[in-house]
Amino acid sequence: MVTEEKKGVHWRVVPEQEALAQWDGWLKQFQDHHIRQSYRWGQHKKGAWRPVYTGLFNGPTPLALGLCLVRRAPVKAAAVVWINGGPVFQKAS
Repeated sequence: MVTEEKKGVHWRVVPEQEALAQWDGWLKQFQDHHIRQSYRWGQHKKGAWRPVYTGLFNGPTPLALGLCLVRRAPVKAAAVVWINGGPVFQKAS
Protein backbone atom coordinates (compact mmCIF):
# COMPACT_ATOMS: atom_id res chain seq x y z
CA MET A 1 0.00 0.00 0.00
CA VAL A 2 1.46 3.35 -1.03
CA THR A 3 0.52 6.24 1.21
CA GLU A 4 0.87 9.89 0.28
CA GLU A 5 3.77 11.36 2.25
CA LYS A 6 2.71 14.27 4.43
CA LYS A 7 5.03 17.21 5.02
CA GLY A 8 5.65 18.74 8.42
CA VAL A 9 4.92 17.22 11.81
CA HIS A 10 1.86 14.96 11.93
CA TRP A 11 0.48 12.02 13.92
CA ARG A 12 -0.80 9.01 12.02
CA VAL A 13 -1.83 5.39 12.24
CA VAL A 14 0.70 3.29 10.32
CA PRO A 15 -1.02 0.80 7.96
CA GLU A 16 -0.39 -2.88 8.71
CA GLN A 17 1.77 -3.56 5.61
CA GLU A 18 3.92 -0.48 6.24
CA ALA A 19 4.31 -1.47 9.90
CA LEU A 20 5.39 -4.97 8.85
CA ALA A 21 8.08 -3.51 6.56
CA GLN A 22 9.26 -0.51 8.63
CA TRP A 23 8.19 -0.63 12.29
CA ASP A 24 11.07 -2.47 13.96
CA GLY A 25 13.67 -0.56 11.94
CA TRP A 26 12.13 2.72 13.04
CA LEU A 27 11.85 1.47 16.62
CA LYS A 28 15.57 0.62 16.82
CA GLN A 29 16.41 4.28 16.10
CA PHE A 30 15.09 5.22 19.55
CA GLN A 31 17.36 4.90 22.58
CA ASP A 32 14.45 3.82 24.79
CA HIS A 33 13.03 1.16 22.42
CA HIS A 34 11.43 -1.84 24.10
CA ILE A 35 10.48 -5.32 22.88
CA ARG A 36 6.90 -4.65 23.96
CA GLN A 37 6.75 -1.90 21.34
CA SER A 38 7.93 -4.20 18.51
CA TYR A 39 5.88 -5.30 15.52
CA ARG A 40 6.13 -8.94 16.59
CA TRP A 41 4.86 -8.14 20.09
CA GLY A 42 1.75 -6.58 18.57
CA GLN A 43 1.23 -9.69 16.45
CA HIS A 44 1.80 -11.91 19.50
CA LYS A 45 -0.97 -10.06 21.39
CA LYS A 46 -3.47 -10.36 18.50
CA GLY A 47 -6.67 -12.12 19.44
CA ALA A 48 -7.29 -10.63 22.86
CA TRP A 49 -5.96 -7.25 21.67
CA ARG A 50 -5.94 -5.38 18.35
CA PRO A 51 -2.51 -3.84 17.60
CA VAL A 52 -2.57 -0.29 16.22
CA TYR A 53 0.82 1.11 15.19
CA THR A 54 0.95 4.90 15.60
CA GLY A 55 3.60 7.55 15.20
CA LEU A 56 4.44 11.21 15.25
CA PHE A 57 6.37 11.98 12.07
CA ASN A 58 8.23 14.94 10.60
CA GLY A 59 7.76 14.10 6.93
CA PRO A 60 8.97 10.47 6.69
CA THR A 61 11.06 10.62 9.91
CA PRO A 62 9.53 9.20 13.10
CA LEU A 63 9.80 11.46 16.18
CA ALA A 64 7.72 9.18 18.45
CA LEU A 65 6.19 5.72 18.09
CA GLY A 66 3.54 3.91 20.07
CA LEU A 67 2.17 0.40 19.68
CA CYS A 68 -1.38 0.78 20.99
CA LEU A 69 -3.06 -2.46 22.03
CA VAL A 70 -6.82 -1.98 21.89
CA ARG A 71 -9.45 -4.15 23.56
CA ARG A 72 -13.19 -3.59 23.46
CA ALA A 73 -14.72 -2.99 26.87
CA PRO A 74 -17.98 -4.74 27.89
CA VAL A 75 -19.73 -1.38 27.44
CA LYS A 76 -20.40 -0.99 23.68
CA ALA A 77 -18.93 2.47 23.11
CA ALA A 78 -15.80 1.96 25.24
CA ALA A 79 -12.36 0.45 24.73
CA VAL A 80 -9.15 0.00 26.68
CA VAL A 81 -5.90 1.17 25.06
CA TRP A 82 -2.62 -0.13 26.48
CA ILE A 83 0.81 1.19 25.44
CA ASN A 84 3.09 -1.31 27.18
CA GLY A 85 6.77 -0.28 27.21
CA GLY A 86 6.12 3.00 25.43
CA PRO A 87 5.59 5.23 23.70
CA VAL A 88 9.15 5.98 22.62
CA PHE A 89 10.39 9.51 21.82
CA GLN A 90 13.40 11.17 20.26
CA LYS A 91 15.42 12.76 23.06
CA ALA A 92 15.95 16.52 22.90
CA SER A 93 19.57 17.40 22.19
